Amino acid sequence: MGKSKRDRQWNNLYNEALALTEDGSFSKDDYKTLSKSSNKHRFSGLWGDAGADHDVIAKALSTNNAVLDNAAKKLANKHNKGGLTQFKDSSGQLHTSFKQTTGGRYGFLSRDGINNREPEKYYDAPITGAEDRSWTQHTPKGRSTTKWKELTRTYAHSPAETKKEEPVVSTTEKEPIQPSQDLLDTRKAWDASQGIASPHYDPTKDGIAAAADYANKSSNYYHKKFLPAQILSANLISGEFNHASKEAVADYKGKVPDLASNGVQDLFKFYTKHITA
Repeated sequence: MGKSKRDRQWNNLYNEALALTEDGSFSKDDYKTLSKSSNKHRFSGLWGDAGADHDVIAKALSTNNAVLDNAAKKLANKHNKGGLTQFKDSSGQLHTSFKQTTGGRYGFLSRDGINNREPEKYYDAPITGAEDRSWTQHTPKGRSTTKWKELTRTYAHSPAETKKEEPVVSTTEKEPIQPSQDLLDTRKAWDASQGIASPHYDPTKDGIAAAADYANKSSNYYHKKFLPAQILSANLISGEFNHASKEAVADYKGKVPDLASNGVQDLFKFYTKHITA
């Protein structure tokens, strides 16, 4: 795809994002609307490279000093593909961050981090974090390790415009709950356990010797590799479920009733009269 065409596509998407955030917020429906527009052209899409289109949203949010709705944030970070977050500092200033990857697990996803775009134009947000990523694949020719970096870029919003009568943020944004170190370690160990092939039976050897060798290798594989991998998988599922439960509790917006109110006391007296057991 030509650079000029990419420029037009990026600018069109950015202008649409500006229009969607003009009211001071960016909702789940706004995200879906922008996603449909993005998917009209190739090599871009909100479900692909985290730095491809989320930079558009982040820049628009920063320009209009808009709030990223929690529902939109969850959709953007579904399956950890988005990396689009927002927080307020101690002074109340909004900051919006997005992820930019310089590579990927599979060869056809590898990229130079700017997608043939000018970094000063498309990725003008300062880098506020960098993490090394790698994936080891076991092939018939041996181990093959792919390495890349995952960058975090953050826009610091400008102060809210005085023409807006109502504040941009009506409720306090909660900091996202980060995975525990134990969960991160479990995930890392589980990733390392993947791709380990089971023993190969060599029929070209002496039959009895080959069978004995295969039996020994299979037993060793089962006890030292297969079973530990299953335990890691169970621990990972448990840890992820625990993390998801914490997020659900943090997002709960219900109100605890006042048990000292007359209404609750009256209900208690009413139902007490009907209890015979």
